[in-house]
Amino acid sequence: MKVNQGVLEFLGVVGEYPYILIRFFIVAITLIVMVFLAIYIRNIAYIKMIGELDSISGLINWDNFKIEAANIIKKNRDEKYAIVQFDIDKFKIVNDIYGINGGNNLLKTVGSELENLIEKEELAARFYADVFCMLITYNTDDEIVGFIQRVNKNIKNSYPVVNLFLTFGIYRIVEDVSIDLMVDRAAIARNSVKGNSVRYYAFFDSKMLEEVMHEKKIENTMQSALEAGEFEAYLQPQYSVKTEKIVSAEALVRWNDPIRKIIPPGEYIEIFEKNNFIVKVDVYVWKQVCKTINLWLERGCKPYPVSLNVSPVHFKNRSIIKEITDVVNEYNTPKEYLELEITESVVLDDMEYAINTIDELHRLGFRIAMDDFGSGYSSLNLLNKLPIDVLKIDKEFLNDASNSERGKIVIRDIIAMAKDLDMQVVCEGVEKHDEVEFLKGTDCDKIQGYYYAKPMPVLEFEKKYF
Repeated sequence: MKVNQGVLEFLGVVGEYPYILIRFFIVAITLIVMVFLAIYIRNIAYIKMIGELDSISGLINWDNFKIEAANIIKKNRDEKYAIVQFDIDKFKIVNDIYGINGGNNLLKTVGSELENLIEKEELAARFYADVFCMLITYNTDDEIVGFIQRVNKNIKNSYPVVNLFLTFGIYRIVEDVSIDLMVDRAAIARNSVKGNSVRYYAFFDSKMLEEVMHEKKIENTMQSALEAGEFEAYLQPQYSVKTEKIVSAEALVRWNDPIRKIIPPGEYIEIFEKNNFIVKVDVYVWKQVCKTINLWLERGCKPYPVSLNVSPVHFKNRSIIKEITDVVNEYNTPKEYLELEITESVVLDDMEYAINTIDELHRLGFRIAMDDFGSGYSSLNLLNKLPIDVLKIDKEFLNDASNSERGKIVIRDIIAMAKDLDMQVVCEGVEKHDEVEFLKGTDCDKIQGYYYAKPMPVLEFEKKYF
């Protein structure tokens, strides 16, 4: 039978169709697999990159900084490297004014500026919050300072809406220690200039480490020392200028360590103020003084009025009025025998709060003295605004008066102004006979200083003055 040629051709095509279809599917599946594989590889790379970066600043994250920094230092042993750490003082203000997004934008700006400043084989990362760290190369200390100045300038210029202040600490890598320890040492240097309005950077040195170790030692023993009664209220007499007889005293804290005996206040007061332990010490001394005054009354002795120091940190505590009244009420001590001393610095920090607090303390029956008058920058203006009862002139004024006639004129005018404002005047730090003679020629009310007596334990004070 004859088959039509067209039919044969059709059957031939149909016969090959399954093979064409199979080849098509193989090619299509291969292309799809390749596309998905490319997307997968890209995503893995992206995820890896994201995992290595800090989500806010865009710099490498901290874990990778430590790994890469260690590798760079190890690989380039002939290079001199330093760890530079800095933070943005009062960064919280940026968050308060511009919100979290505003703060994050600032951190992104900092990250971008650091990326532009560091060179090859150098690193930058955000440590935490607003603290950044860099690993940089250098030849001289001046090069490091120059680099810091560029960082400081560029970051300030890149965010002009806020007056930024950066604080830097530098650790020059001179020994084979962990990156964590290097960063700690840079942090120690940075913290050493915190609050310094003149210096904004410091190099780590062994003296700083000794100071940190000393601070840790103090902090590790301060609570147990308080519980053991090692802190003691000493009294320093205040003498009348006219009669040269004792009329009052100031209570000062002393630390009687069983091993070291008396630890100088300069070794711990600043530490206590930094960690707020000074608040507990203040209250402890207030209680000792109230007990002492009550004992004098029970014995039938007329008490000498005693000045109680209120530390700047404590005065800023909004519960200060309650705390001092609680102590006085606990011992039922007559307020006429107590005087509260505040420093000029706390007034300058918040004038309105200071005035309101002093007014309330006055209402409750307390007298207020301003200690260290003249140690700040707005002293004369304060006299007109503050409702204080006693002005204690800083010993630096007296030193100036001893050395020049101009100094004598200044101190006479300060005393005269204070008297016109109905304030008592106490001159501190009097140590020489000629200083006493000079003050006798003024309207100064009381003298306090080593010329008459050093601070002494209460028992010694009682033996001498009762």
